[in-house]
Amino acid sequence: MATLPLWQYIVVTLALAVTSLLSLASSTIMIILVNRDLSKIYHRILLCVSLSNAIFSLLKIVQPFMLPEDRVEGRPLAMGNDMTCSLSGFIYTTSATATACYTAFISINFLLQLKYKWTEEMVVKRIEPFYHSVTIIYIVGVSGFAWVMESYNPLSLVGICYISEYPDGCINEDDVECERGGAISAAIGRMGSVSVLIIAIVGFVCTYMLHRTVKQTLSRGMRHAMTTSAMVQQQQERKRTVTRQCVLYCL
Repeated sequence: MATLPLWQYIVVTLALAVTSLLSLASSTIMIILVNRDLSKIYHRILLCVSLSNAIFSLLKIVQPFMLPEDRVEGRPLAMGNDMTCSLSGFIYTTSATATACYTAFISINFLLQLKYKWTEEMVVKRIEPFYHSVTIIYIVGVSGFAWVMESYNPLSLVGICYISEYPDGCINEDDVECERGGAISAAIGRMGSVSVLIIAIVGFVCTYMLHRTVKQTLSRGMRHAMTTSAMVQQQQERKRTVTRQCVLYCL
C-alpha cells in the first residue's frame, strides 16, 4: 500500500489543518451573519452551504486521528478503527456533497429570479422544499448504504477514509481477497462521482446563463439611455466585473 514519506505527511497534515481552520472560521462567521435574518431564501441557502462546509472543514482537522491504525502505514496520528473510519467517510461524503448541492442552488435561485422573473415566494413554494428533500434523501441514502456495505475504507496515500475496497485494488487482483467493500464499493463510488459531476455542470450552466442575462440587461439599459464615453467605459467595467465574479464563483 503506497504511503507518503514522513516529511511529506507532516507538511500535508499541517497545510490541511491550517487551511481547514481558516475555512472553518470563515464558515462560522458566515453562519453568524446570515442567521440574523433567515426570512430570505438566499440567506437560508448560504446557511446550508456554510454549515456543511464548516462540518467538512472540522472533519479534515480530526480525520488523521480517525484512520484505523491497524490498516494504514506511515500515519503516526492514526488511532481509530473501522467504526471511526466509516464515520469519517460518512461525514466526508455527506458534507462535501451537500456543499456542492447548495452552492449550485445559489446559481439556480438567482437564475430563476433574474432570467425567468420568478419571485422569491415562487422559489420558496415550488423549489426550496423539493430541493431540500431530494438533497437530504439522496445524500443520506447513498452515504448510509455505503456504510452498511462496509465501503468506507482508508486511502493511505491521501490520508482519508472514503468509498473504496480494502485492500485497495483487491477487486482487480484474483489472488487478493477483499476484506471490506468490494465491487459494490466501486459502483457506489462511481455513482457518487457522477452525481457530483452533474451537480457541478448544473451550477456552471446556471452561472453562465446568469452571466449572459446580466450582460444583456446592462446592454439593453445602455441602448435606452443617453450615453457618453464615460458611461460606456463604466458599463464595460461593470461587465468585466460581472464576468470576473462569475468565473471566480465557478472556480
